[in-house]
Amino acid sequence: MGAIRRSSPVESDRSEFGWLQCPVKSDSSGGVGVMREIKRGILCRTCGILSRMANETVICTYRVRASKEENFSELLVKHWEVLHQLEFVTDERSLLLRNVDEPTYVEVFTWVEGGFARAHEHPDVLGIWEQMDPLLEERDGMPKWDFPHYVRLNSLN
Repeated sequence: MGAIRRSSPVESDRSEFGWLQCPVKSDSSGGVGVMREIKRGILCRTCGILSRMANETVICTYRVRASKEENFSELLVKHWEVLHQLEFVTDERSLLLRNVDEPTYVEVFTWVEGGFARAHEHPDVLGIWEQMDPLLEERDGMPKWDFPHYVRLNSLN
C-alpha cells in the first residue's frame, strides 16, 4: 500500500494527462488499479470514480456477505468517523441505509476539497478499505462495491 504512485498507463490509454496508481485492491489477486488525472479531476480505474474532489457527494453501495454483516457494520461506522477525523469529508454525518431484503448497505457523504485524493493515500483509510474488501461479494451481476459521485444541484430551473 502507501501513497498514490505515478505509473505508466498501458500503451493504448496514453493521453495528455498524468497517471496514478490507486492503492485500493481491485480484486482478490491484490492488483492495484490505475487512476488518471483528468483536467482537475481523478478517474480511478479500480473504484470507477471520476472525482473533482470538491463538495462531491458519493453514494457508496456495499454488497455484504450475509455471514459478515456484523463485522462490516462496525467498519462502516468507523469509516466515516476516520474520514471526518482526518477532515476528508464535511461535518454532515454520513447517511447509512440497509436494504430490507438483503445485506446491501448504502453510505452517503460529501468530500471536502482534496479529501478524495488524500483518502486514497492515507494508511488509516486504506486499512479500513482493505478490511472491508473480504466482507463483500459480487451479487446478481453487480460489483461488491461501487462509488458513483454526484454534485448537489441548487435548482433544476
